[in-house]
Amino acid sequence: MAQVRDDWGIIVQRALSPELPRGWRESAPWGYPDQAELAVIAGVFAAQLPQATAEEVAGSYMMARPGRMLDDLHELADIPVEQLAPMLGPAWGTTRVLGVPRMRAAVIHDAARVLAAEGVRTARDYREATGDDARAIDGALQRVRGLGGVSSEAISTMMQAEHAPGPLVVGYLRRLLGDEGDALTDADVMPLVRATARRLTVQPRTLLYALWQIVDIETELEEAAAVFAARQGQASAATFPAGGADDCEIGVCDDLATAAGEPEAPETAPATRVAAE
Repeated sequence: MAQVRDDWGIIVQRALSPELPRGWRESAPWGYPDQAELAVIAGVFAAQLPQATAEEVAGSYMMARPGRMLDDLHELADIPVEQLAPMLGPAWGTTRVLGVPRMRAAVIHDAARVLAAEGVRTARDYREATGDDARAIDGALQRVRGLGGVSSEAISTMMQAEHAPGPLVVGYLRRLLGDEGDALTDADVMPLVRATARRLTVQPRTLLYALWQIVDIETELEEAAAVFAARQGQASAATFPAGGADDCEIGVCDDLATAAGEPEAPETAPATRVAAE
């Protein structure tokens, strides 16, 4: 099986190389590989906000707790939310998770609590717990209101953990493998990631971060396309007669479409490719 994985690494490397975004080798943040408290805090913020913001918040917490190693999730979980919020800084301490009416300080508190309950106290504990099968840790974190798969991956990035990827990344790897994709099992995923990373001369966590970026971009494009299609459908239903465009009088539907804001189609539509930069 090792030989098969090595062959797959070649296939994935060749198929993936044109898709990797510019600067991907340097894009994975260094994180906090020996400071689990900072990694959880930065991961929760980095899931929805720029990396610079996550680092700013982690820095505020570090300044609020001088002289500590900050590698004990039990200690983070013991801080009441009302005391934790000001430690995260005046600009971000009381902010809420996008789409969830819950303070990020409360999310961080609960994330530390559930990880500690899973026996994860330090950054090293986290890396060991997520190495080849991250489902237990993912499940624990997803029970926290305001966290999801993206947040657990962001926390793993900050911990420098080789977090086994979720279904979206696995599906993407299967597509890259082409006809052999159906043979990829869950047990094969991390060996394949490591084999591909060796061929690309990067650490597996760096490749995983790039894969998450690609999948996130694909998901955003699919969601945007779905919204556009829905809006186009609503415009058509409101504009055209019940019988469709075939029942239009000559020129009438063209005028209606123009009034509805639909752009006129060009005579030729050259094919374009959206590049993930």
